[in-house]
This record gives sequence, structure tokens and C-alpha cells, in this order.
Amino acid sequence: WYLTTTTGTYGDYEAVVLPPVNTATNPINTLQLSFWAKPTSTSYSPVFYVGVMTDPEDINTFQSVDTVNVLNSTDWQFFEVPLASFTGSGQYVAIRANRPSSAWYAYLDDVILVNSPSCPRVYDVAAHGITQTDATITWTPNAAAFEYEVQYGSAGFTFGSGTTVNYIYSDSVTL
Repeated sequence: WYLTTTTGTYGDYEAVVLPPVNTATNPINTLQLSFWAKPTSTSYSPVFYVGVMTDPEDINTFQSVDTVNVLNSTDWQFFEVPLASFTGSGQYVAIRANRPSSAWYAYLDDVILVNSPSCPRVYDVAAHGITQTDATITWTPNAAAFEYEVQYGSAGFTFGSGTTVNYIYSDSVTL
């Protein structure tokens, strides 16, 4: 963790900084960061910023890529953050906690940096308006995706054997 105030005290900013990335072979915008997080109490709703630093010892070099809002639940929550929108320089991927005027505490675990998948995952998939003939499927988009392919079939169908709807440019489809 990086502390910005007097040594030995909690600072206004703390950051987990990963080891340097060889950007010649792995450009930052081809990577994805994933991690689990939870607050220590339901009284907190931590906000983390995922970004890139040019100097791991200088918080002023932090360039934000995305914001992660952790719900005020003591259950672990999984986050995936594509770094595709990063256009700056730097080789240190970091997670920064921005402390509000009152303190909050949270845990991070299983921080993983990998190549972005060619097919990004969506979240919160749900079915609405289900009738005998149709249903509307909605999801929370992934920032790295701009079109979707949906596959469906009878209960228990094997992926690859269902009916496929290609090139969906919104966050829902009626089947």
C-alpha cells in the first residue's frame, strides 16, 4: 500500500501496485485485471480506482482507467476490469483506494492480471417478461465489448448446439 501522508499514518490515498509489465510484449491495453473485494463492515461502500502508474513510488503518476464500486456487503464480490481503454504510458497496474472524509476498511484478494479474453464476460444476466413464446434477456455490459452474441436452447442444451443470435449492439434481446 502506498501512503501519501506522514510515515506510519494512514494517507488520503493508498494503492496496491503490481510488478512492472513488459509493455513491449504485453501492452497494457491488451490486459485485464480481476480481483475479489469486500468491505469489513456493511457501513462502508468502498470505491477503488484501477489504473496505471509510471512510477510505483509516486501516486501522482496514477492514471485512472476505471472505477470499481464495492457494495456495502460483507460478502466477497468479484470484479473484472479490462484495460482496453488505456492510452497513456506506464507499466505498473495499480488499484487505488480513495479515502473519503471518514475512514473505511476493505479487503482485496486474488488479484490477477491476464491477457484480455477475445470474448469479454457480461454480468447480471436476467430474463424478463417470460411468456410461452418469448422472453427478454438483459445484462450489464462489459466496457470492453461493443457487440454481443447470444445462444439459447431448451433447458440443459450444450453450448454450441443452441440457436445463436449474432451482432446485438444493445444490452438486451427478446427471444
